[in-house]
Amino acid sequence: MARRTNIRKRGKKWCVYFRVNGKQVWKTFATRDEAELYLAQSKIKIKQGAFRQPTKIRFEDFAREWLRDYATGNVRERTFETYEAALRNHLIPHFGDLLLTQITRKLIDAFVADWSAGGLYYQERLRLARELEERQAREERRDPRPVRLGRAAGTISNALTPLREMLGHAVEWEYIAANPASGVRRPRVEHREIQILDGEQIRTLLDGVGADGEPFVRKEWRAFLLCAATTGMRLGELLALRWGDVDWQNRRVWVRRSITRNGTVQEPKTRDSVRAIAITPTLLAALRQHRMASSFKTEDALIFCTEKGTPLSGVNVVRRVFKPALRRAKLPAVRFHDLRHSFASLLISQGEHPKLISEQLGHASVKITMDRYGHLMDQSYGNASDRLDAALFGM
Repeated sequence: MARRTNIRKRGKKWCVYFRVNGKQVWKTFATRDEAELYLAQSKIKIKQGAFRQPTKIRFEDFAREWLRDYATGNVRERTFETYEAALRNHLIPHFGDLLLTQITRKLIDAFVADWSAGGLYYQERLRLARELEERQAREERRDPRPVRLGRAAGTISNALTPLREMLGHAVEWEYIAANPASGVRRPRVEHREIQILDGEQIRTLLDGVGADGEPFVRKEWRAFLLCAATTGMRLGELLALRWGDVDWQNRRVWVRRSITRNGTVQEPKTRDSVRAIAITPTLLAALRQHRMASSFKTEDALIFCTEKGTPLSGVNVVRRVFKPALRRAKLPAVRFHDLRHSFASLLISQGEHPKLISEQLGHASVKITMDRYGHLMDQSYGNASDRLDAALFGM
């Protein structure tokens, strides 16, 4: 008999939970009506002794069900794209025909080892991906695009995340008794040294904006790059800024939303990402000038937008604005995100408190800031000791 029934909303889905003879049943639906109908039908089947909970399912079938019924609406858009790509390119081609109950820790370890070494299974996945691209290119009457399935430790590690999450849910839904991906050793990711631009390099970058030779890097982009370098905002946060987010009197700009790669407006990365950032007098003046020149001046209008007032594409901004500006200034080919690291570095070199730096960057805790930038603080600590000596002994 069903001892407990429940319907609740989870993200954009309606979920039915109930137990039959001590076993939990979990199923999701697009609408509440569908969920209630399934629950009512299940009650009838339970009374008749005809209800059967599925216990065997192929990895591919479960993966697609998990993406559709759980990941959609419950993870951020970018995270969903990463999960879907890992499943499509690697996990489903390798494990797809196996039953969930056939997947073991040993099989997963062997999968990771083969992928890391570029072994036979990896080569087969690469061959299939290239054949698919060639087939699609013929259908669309275009040249095939290069297909690369990365083997970096970070790529493999990222793919293990949806595998572990998926199989964890399979345990909760009683398809399997234990999660074979739990505790799998991830490949060691080599530490990537943070690349930063110093103050002089940032000035060189800004001075080159608007010069002849790069058609996309016009003068109006100076305010954009200045804002990035002096606030440490993420690219998506910059693209989502509206004039109503600027507190002109108190010299603050509020980060309240972000724009994804697909142009979707969403809440910032974490709760702490919603924040007020102090802006410099130079940036304040640049924003005033930018607003005067803009065709979109209302409080709800985007500060940085297309000629139609719509959101900019982050990919295009990096390719057509940021990279040409770096080349023009003859600076190292840093990533756009490295402007955020450069901002943190400048605050550290000024001796600012780690708590303030953490708040300006929107980190969830000071620990994240210290873990990421602690090595840059050595010099500031030395300066602090010199100032203490001077205060005590006049030296």
